[in-house]
Amino acid sequence: MTAKEYLKKAYNINQSIDVKKELLKSIEESMHLATDQLLLTKLQKEKKKLKTALDKDIHTKMTILGIIENIDDFILKSVLLYKYICGMTNEEIGHKLNYTTRHIVRMHTKAVTEAEKFYKIA
Repeated sequence: MTAKEYLKKAYNINQSIDVKKELLKSIEESMHLATDQLLLTKLQKEKKKLKTALDKDIHTKMTILGIIENIDDFILKSVLLYKYICGMTNEEIGHKLNYTTRHIVRMHTKAVTEAEKFYKIA
């Protein structure tokens, strides 16, 4: 897996975390309503599995964030944070940083090359 492919996981992880948080909320609400002990046990097991999966997602996201945070250049770091952590498009990043979309694409390429150095040791 390349550094770029690994960084792309952050966007999907954000989505996964959001879904799992909603599921946890739903399970907790169901636990308050359930009176059947067998059902409560199943809900507790599912809640535990979900929390374990959520922990794994958060750990992976923090590892990705650590890779990005190792980059010294603030603009390159910002491009990766906006793209992979915040899920912004190149156009949105360009608007945010006051650069053209084409320049963001060039900076993204350079930023991924920088991230590659830290990905290999992560």
